[in-house]
Amino acid sequence: MKRLVATSLLFFSMIPAVFAHSEGDVSGFMAGLSHPVFGMDHLLAMVSVGIVSAQIGGRAIWTVPTTFVLMMLVGGLLGVFNVPLISVEFGIAFSVVALGVAIALHRKLPVYWVMLFVGLFAIFHGHAHGSEMEYNLEEGVFASEVAQYAAGFMLATALLHIAGVFIGVFGNIHQYTMVALRVSGVAIAAAGCFFFYTAVIDSQQVPAEQPANQQTRVFSPIVNGLSNQIRIATRHSKRWLELAEQG
Repeated sequence: MKRLVATSLLFFSMIPAVFAHSEGDVSGFMAGLSHPVFGMDHLLAMVSVGIVSAQIGGRAIWTVPTTFVLMMLVGGLLGVFNVPLISVEFGIAFSVVALGVAIALHRKLPVYWVMLFVGLFAIFHGHAHGSEMEYNLEEGVFASEVAQYAAGFMLATALLHIAGVFIGVFGNIHQYTMVALRVSGVAIAAAGCFFFYTAVIDSQQVPAEQPANQQTRVFSPIVNGLSNQIRIATRHSKRWLELAEQG
């Protein structure tokens, strides 16, 4: 028990150093491969997905992780094309909390419900990756490098899922390992609460003018598109009225 407590303290002392996402150049395969590993929120969520799938057993061992990887790609594309998604960091933090609680409960949850929630969580994680790709696209990064980055973080995600499956299978071997696995679930959920706290602090430290700039950057394509459609519809309406008067 003392070793378990010491390990937990060491784990939480590492969180602040590795919680922040990588900055700078995120293009290329190796950058994508390393990005989920050095983001503790991503790492815990992806390993936890594998653990939960192993606890459920059966086809969930491959259907749940596959759902996460595929939906993360969808979220990544949303981020690349600058499609707005509300509270990404809070969604990521909630995913860590929920998966940690699922591990701690150690119950065979319904597979389809788990796939549904895991897919939702994956969209937030993928959007965080894709947003960084979108920033680099504006800096002139080639699409091929972005594709390599996406392939890298998808491969890293799959490997982390596999690692989680092995941890989950090993945790089901003996009663003591089951207890240790459930305790780790509590620690993961506590880490997710810490991520929530960090996200709240970060949101309060953002300058007042930055959210407006971000909203303008996110919604301006939508507003411009609607404005164009309105102008086109107005021109057509005037033309129809002219034709009606001539007739």
